[in-house]
Amino acid sequence: MTNRLNAVIVVLDRDIRDDDATEIVTALSMEKGVLSVERISVDTAEMIAHARAFNVIRGRMLEALMEER
Repeated sequence: MTNRLNAVIVVLDRDIRDDDATEIVTALSMEKGVLSVERISVDTAEMIAHARAFNVIRGRMLEALMEER
């Protein structure tokens, strides 16, 4: 027996402007079986988490480059 889904989450590769997402939202809305498509805005906590994660990755990359020397 296969699993049944009640939702699918689509994650964008980067933050985009709300008005630039219109075509994506429209395309998803036109798919068979799609009841609704909700837009989720970026909030401050998410921006902070992204900046911190980027900083950790940048630090690890610098460490790796320094080890090569």
